This record gives sequence, C-alpha cells and structure tokens, in this order.
Amino acid sequence: MACPYPFGEPVKLELAPEYARLRAAGVISRIAMPHGGEAWLATRHDHVRTVLSDPRFSRAATVGRDMPRTAPALKTDVDLRKLDPPEHTRLRRLISHEFSSHRVAGLVDRIQSTADELVDRMTALDPPVDLVQHFALALPISTICEILGVPADDRKKFQSWSDRSLLMGESGHDEVRSAREELKRYLLDITRRRNPGLLGALLRDERGGLTEEEVVIFGSLLLVAGYENTACEISNFICLLFSHQHLREQVLADPTLIPDLVEELLRFTPLLSAASFARLATEDVRLGDVLIAAGDAVVIQLAAPNRDPSIFDSPDELVLGRRSNSHLAFGYGPHYCLGAELARAQLRIAIGTLFTRLPDLRPAGSLAGIPFKKGRLIRGPESLMVTW
Repeated sequence: MACPYPFGEPVKLELAPEYARLRAAGVISRIAMPHGGEAWLATRHDHVRTVLSDPRFSRAATVGRDMPRTAPALKTDVDLRKLDPPEHTRLRRLISHEFSSHRVAGLVDRIQSTADELVDRMTALDPPVDLVQHFALALPISTICEILGVPADDRKKFQSWSDRSLLMGESGHDEVRSAREELKRYLLDITRRRNPGLLGALLRDERGGLTEEEVVIFGSLLLVAGYENTACEISNFICLLFSHQHLREQVLADPTLIPDLVEELLRFTPLLSAASFARLATEDVRLGDVLIAAGDAVVIQLAAPNRDPSIFDSPDELVLGRRSNSHLAFGYGPHYCLGAELARAQLRIAIGTLFTRLPDLRPAGSLAGIPFKKGRLIRGPESLMVTW
C-alpha cells in the first residue's frame, strides 16, 4: 500500500523521520500524492543521482499530464525544468554564460558592496531588526534584478509575486495563478521596452534566441530560483548558526572556512517542504531491487540523500571540514542548478559579512519562537528578529 505524502507540515528545518525510515529500507518507495495519483519516492543518494541523470526518467514527458504532485494546479508552462536534451541543452546554453564562474566572479564586488550597504542601513536602526526583510530578502533580489535588468523601484513587486507563486494547497490555488500571470505580464512589458539586462539579451540573441513568451517564462524561473531560494537559505543558515555557536567561532577565527561551512549548510538544510518535479519513466528501469515500469512517475526530496549514512559520516550533524561533501542540494545531471555558483557566492558573502561586521549578532528572542512560513514549497522564517 502506498504511503500518504507529504509527511505533514514541515517543522521548521527538521527533516521528517519518514525519509530516514524509507531510505533505511534500501528500496525506492511507493507514495500517494495529494494530486495526480501515486509515485515512487527516491531517498537513497545513488537512486536520486540515477533519477536525476538517467535519460529514461523524462521531465518533458510530464508536461500537460495529470502527474502526481503536491499542488493542485497542473504545470503547463514549458521552461528549462520541463525539457529533456537536446532541446534542454540548446536553451540552457543560451543563458549558461550569464551564470558561469567567470561571470559570477565579476559580480562578487557588487554583491559585497550591496551586503555592506544593507548592514549599514540595518545598524542605523534601533534593534531588534528583522533580518529577513532588511537583509536576507534584499541581497538576492538586488542581484537577480540587476542581472535581469529590472528597475530597482520594482523589486518589491517581485518579492510579492515570487512569494505568492510558491503557495501550496487548495486555498492558495487562485493566488498562485494570479501572481504568475501578473509576473508574466510585467516581464513581457519590460522585455518589450528594450530591456538592458539578460531578458533583452535573450530576445536579441542571434544564435536563434527565444520568443517573447519564452523569455518571459525564463525570467519567471530565474526570478524564483535565483531569488527566493537564496533568500530563504540566508535566513535558514543564520538560524542554524545561532544554535551552533562553535561553528560561528570557528569561521570568525578563520574566515577561509566559510566556503566549507556553506557547503555543509547546503547539505544539511532541507530547503524544499516536499518532493516536487516528477519525472516519468519512458521505459522499464530497475533501481536496486525494484522495477520502475514505463509510465510510472518518480519524485525526489533532495534533503533525503543529503542525509544518507552510506555517503556521509554523522549525516544528521553539522560537521565543518568534511573530506568529501558530495551533496545534491543543487541537483545533479543535466538539470544541475544553473545558478549554483551565484547562490554560493551570495551565501558566502552574506554569512561572512553578517558575522564579521556583527560578531555579536543574535536572535532578539528565543530560537524556538522564530516563526517559519507555512503552506509554502520553500522553507524559511517569516521573520527573524535580531540584535547585536
């Protein structure tokens, strides 16, 4: 019998114990999703890597189908997440250079300058101050809007559209649809106004670029993936470091440890509330002792393989200085996160700036009292009141 899924409302940054139990069983498991029927849930590190990289597990085959999913709405827009090679490869190549290591290196000074400006503004206020509003949201929205060519005055609109588009459940269905349509209309308008950023460049690309509609879909994806994920992770990481004082002391004594700390926090922190982005088996595939039949759906929760004890020693602990940290926080295979290097740069700068500039940064109340978002695809605090 299929196990009901998701495993309840997430508790802050805790990973539901059911994932460990299913992973310990050693086989891929059958689950019943709220919408679209049953699916297989991969939780082992090797199984997840296979699902993410084996071309027999297709994303393109899911478009327009009543696939197993956590949200009520069917996804009909086609973006990079819903394409397979070679079409996925062609379109990804059009924008990959904007997120290359070289391009990100050229943005580091600007990101650092923005982070310093935000801390300056924050410290000019009387504490307690909400770190989510004054820093965690502001840093990545500034970065991604600069890349996309979005006017600074419109960034608050982007925050609202992004947050509303990630609602889960029946009650948020109309709001999600409304937010996505408003965002698409806005992106179409600024794209037509000879946008100086990435959106305009994609439309003018002479390599056989994109239509207006495709540019708008890309822009929507890049906004949510490039802003919301990073904003939530900044807040999540700070929450975790508040309760792991020894890690803060280590990086304050030796800031060169910050990149390792970020990788470990990426491994440890469950960002998504539940599995998403089903893949369809286009032929029979054997995963371990289980045969996945052609036409079956498979989903993954990236936090589960990041706690796999066959890969990571002491997987449920934050350990600085792991010899190997092959986490899957940014995915794996053809759909590996396009903005991974940009996210890493922002996370390193955020942590380094906050704890270097404010070494006594601490929560204004109890850690247990920090309110977390509910009914959202991505986890993160609603607010994080801090003092220093």
